[in-house]
Amino acid sequence: MANYFNQGIDTAHDRRADQITAECKGLNIELLNVESIPLREVSALKSTLGSTVTAFIGGKAAYDLLQIYTMRFKGELQYFIQPFSGITALPGQHFKVIPGSLRHPIQYGIKRKKSFSDGMYEILMDSIPVVKLKKIRVCEWLCEADSEAAHLKSIKLPLWKEISHVWQTGTTLINLDWTFQACAVNKDYTLVCMQTGKYGLTSEKSGLKQFMKFSDFVSNYEGRMAGDGRNNSLISNSFLSLFFREQYMSGPRDGVWVPDVEWIHTNKVKHVINNLKKFNHLKKLSLNGDLDDKKMANLKACILDKHGIEREDVIAAVPMDLLNNMKSAVVLTTDKLYISYLDEYECSIDLNDIYGYNGVKGFTESIVELAMKDGSTTEVRVESASEVMKAFFEQYCYM
Repeated sequence: MANYFNQGIDTAHDRRADQITAECKGLNIELLNVESIPLREVSALKSTLGSTVTAFIGGKAAYDLLQIYTMRFKGELQYFIQPFSGITALPGQHFKVIPGSLRHPIQYGIKRKKSFSDGMYEILMDSIPVVKLKKIRVCEWLCEADSEAAHLKSIKLPLWKEISHVWQTGTTLINLDWTFQACAVNKDYTLVCMQTGKYGLTSEKSGLKQFMKFSDFVSNYEGRMAGDGRNNSLISNSFLSLFFREQYMSGPRDGVWVPDVEWIHTNKVKHVINNLKKFNHLKKLSLNGDLDDKKMANLKACILDKHGIEREDVIAAVPMDLLNNMKSAVVLTTDKLYISYLDEYECSIDLNDIYGYNGVKGFTESIVELAMKDGSTTEVRVESASEVMKAFFEQYCYM
């Protein structure tokens, strides 16, 4: 039985490799290498059955294997990472490092705050049989600089009709929040990436054609490739982007030359908080400058003085009390997480000791579980701040 399911997994992986090989050949892209990297030890039977159920009825699927495709087009390298959960292929990501430093991180994806007219437009498009399978969605450009965002909105992306914001596996549709994004690596290079939606009618293509066009768009983004590398944080980070940065941006690998580019150190907490505040519209998240005198006084008396935190060291705070008066709160500084809740619970964690985020727990999602660098796990009570802390750790742990 185990051998049967192992063969099923291998067949699914080989079929995906054949599809992408054919896609490369059709676009005259040279496929240099395909590498399979297992991520966790699971029994073949459990892995295959679990992902099969996910494909048909929905649910959570964890990566257990990555296929890394190294490609070359017109002398430039690009990569595609295809994750699997058993036999099920999940949304992958394309990556390419291009010359020039993008001044501000940019992202193109589904509009997060929709107007009434946006919603009616999507309903109308979903009712048209010809486009129903494509799932047309109202999209937008995001950029931390408002003037840059306005400039991007005035540009019609040349491939907008070809973009897919949905990944389909079996009968399950996975909606992708974003499709394209790019940010500076340093003063000389920019990282361009794309999430893969559903492409192709007869076979599942990876969207190589669309990624090539977006890479060209960023390369020719006039007057904007003049950054100094300081704004080098992607708007939405993921495990795949973290894996790529750590494994494939550090010089030669397996005989394939890649640019040896150094990712400039950034203030991770500040970047994540700024992006969450600007783009995720989390109402309970308050930056230091957002707090009025009364709330800051409560924060100082109930938390800051208790932990010896200077007011200017606070990057953001999240209230944990019903009145949102900051007498109980989560406080984030450059390198620390502090929590004080009703004089019942106190917590202080060095953020640099956190290795990963295992998600929320409890009936009210009042606990987050963190994986620490020493191999242990830590459960942290976040009570009514769970929405903000979940969003924070999902981004912080993948930067």
